[in-house]
Amino acid sequence: MKRAAIVLTALAAGAIYSPSAAGQETAARGSIREQQLRYPRVRTASQEKDGVLRKMLEARGLVYPPRAMLLRALKKEGVLELWAASSESDPYTLIKS
Repeated sequence: MKRAAIVLTALAAGAIYSPSAAGQETAARGSIREQQLRYPRVRTASQEKDGVLRKMLEARGLVYPPRAMLLRALKKEGVLELWAASSESDPYTLIKS
């Protein structure tokens, strides 16, 4: 899976966002997933990659959508990692590197 597809899928899943940090503003506008799905590129990525992301998470024993996700980018090394956790108190698990 290409790096851009991982990022777009995570955006479409509503995973690259912390609703607790956004407060009531997010509730008034709807979820980040609803907001992002207005864009054709995000809708396409969601349709094409949603099942792929779901299988990757379930293979590691995580729920879908995960409660917490982290993209870790190491520019010098040319590495992009996707980490996820089933809850905010669970440890993060490496999903894809």
